[in-house]
Amino acid sequence: MSCCILLVLDLKGKSEFDPERLRTCLRPLPGIRNWDENNPRHQFFCEFIFDGDRTIVHMLKNDRHFVYVEGMGSASLQVALEIQRRYGEEVHAVDDGCSFYIPLSKVSSLEDFNEKIISYWGRESLERK
Repeated sequence: MSCCILLVLDLKGKSEFDPERLRTCLRPLPGIRNWDENNPRHQFFCEFIFDGDRTIVHMLKNDRHFVYVEGMGSASLQVALEIQRRYGEEVHAVDDGCSFYIPLSKVSSLEDFNEKIISYWGRESLERK
């Protein structure tokens, strides 16, 4: 498995995330810790703790096309789902090795997300794009 989930709005790289909308989505989440907007390299950087697992979520200042979610544990998957639920637009998850592409609106739960990753659900969609 890969070490990072990339969240994107579209695979063609035309849409960028709005940092203020992301802030509104993430800051109130239970489990968000160590929020930092003062890093010269990152638009924001934070830690998310969920069900005994933790992950780092960040977005680079010079590239708003991606939100980076470190790891593939339950915290990583859960924060990706929370962003999909709260952001107000379709969010897609792609791993850094491009072995899966998952439109998160098609994911019903944390378990479903994990099953889709394991079965590489969506690979055909990525290859057609």
